[in-house]
Amino acid sequence: MLPFVVFKFHLIFVFVSGSHGEKRLLLNDPDYAARIQQLEVTVQTLVSEMTSVKQQKVTTESKLLEANTKISLLQSALNSRTQNGAVYIRWGKKTCPQNNGTELIYSGTMGGGWYDRTSSPAEPICIPHDPDFVTKDTASIDSNWVSSLYGAEYEDTFGGLSSHNDDVPCAACRATHKSSVIMIPGKTSCYTGWKTEYFGRMAASSNFNKASSQYTCIDESPDVLEAGSGNYDGYLLYPVRAVCGSLRCPPFHNNALLTCVVCSN
Repeated sequence: MLPFVVFKFHLIFVFVSGSHGEKRLLLNDPDYAARIQQLEVTVQTLVSEMTSVKQQKVTTESKLLEANTKISLLQSALNSRTQNGAVYIRWGKKTCPQNNGTELIYSGTMGGGWYDRTSSPAEPICIPHDPDFVTKDTASIDSNWVSSLYGAEYEDTFGGLSSHNDDVPCAACRATHKSSVIMIPGKTSCYTGWKTEYFGRMAASSNFNKASSQYTCIDESPDVLEAGSGNYDGYLLYPVRAVCGSLRCPPFHNNALLTCVVCSN
């Protein structure tokens, strides 16, 4: 009699969901290893893609942080520029405008070259009342080989002054939160978008003086210095008139005195 032999088969299977319902995937199926390998490749691909996305995110965040830093630096530079303000000289006044956020840097006296000397500097300057000197020794100075600085005097009526020869004050002013300043001749108010610092009358040397000069805007309500009205000459200021011809009239008027305004933005 043949011996009785029992064969045991271990069937292991899993369920795979598909478009046509559940399917059984036998672990001893010949295609099992290939399918598992394919799934592993798919998982590795997804992991690689996720890693790449994370790296791109880190890179993007780093660039965004760098951009924000640059923006902050530019904003800081802009604020610093704005806080520095714009500087100008208010001719004929000891103080700066009080109602528009402008501050006084220093008060001084107007000075320049001698009115009748051809070699005199043309541009006036605002000299502070507390000058510093490296030396006061004048014994070795040859007056023929130096340039000379004189005080300035009004030589006509400006803004209602009752007499001429008065010394001319000045004030160095800073227009806070402004970046530009311009003097506009022939105007008493600023154009749209600009703020008036002060307005007044145009002044320069006379037609018969030898020295060159610069057109200067003297405040409409000028002050005088304590030195008084002694006739010492120096850098002299006369009103400026319009002369028709190359200067079109109208809008100008022959012999009319010119105004001026200092504007900030």
